[in-house]
Amino acid sequence: AALRARPSLRRLRLKGAPGADEVLRCIGQHCTGLVELNLQGCRDLSDVGLYHLRGTCGALEALVLSECPRVTSEALARLTEAGMRLCAAELKGCQLRAGIGPSLAVSLRLHTLNLEGCGGIRDIDLLALAPLAGLTTLNLAQCRLTPGVC
Repeated sequence: AALRARPSLRRLRLKGAPGADEVLRCIGQHCTGLVELNLQGCRDLSDVGLYHLRGTCGALEALVLSECPRVTSEALARLTEAGMRLCAAELKGCQLRAGIGPSLAVSLRLHTLNLEGCGGIRDIDLLALAPLAGLTTLNLAQCRLTPGVC
């Protein structure tokens, strides 16, 4: 109910909040002007919850999904297909698999990308990020990359 009364909400931090999938259903319906969404540590957040943002994610510029282990590559791919054009994405510890690079590269405005601990990230994903001329911060700590990736 509180979110329904806040259609002009621009920034929302739900760090560690339980029931994130249901909260995102409400956000997707009522918070269409959201530019920053922090869901760090929402351990029960799943792709189902993120799908609720598909129709309203056009204004979203910053998305923090770090420590959300149930979030997968598929959800991020669907959000970018739906028009999400992020400037900053914090995806530390998400279950991303090889092949996510092209979906992230669609966000040509992306300047900050944290993929720390995303074990599925591979060299081919980094190659897909090459068109991101504005990318100034890239965290690949604990990602399994081959030595010749440069």
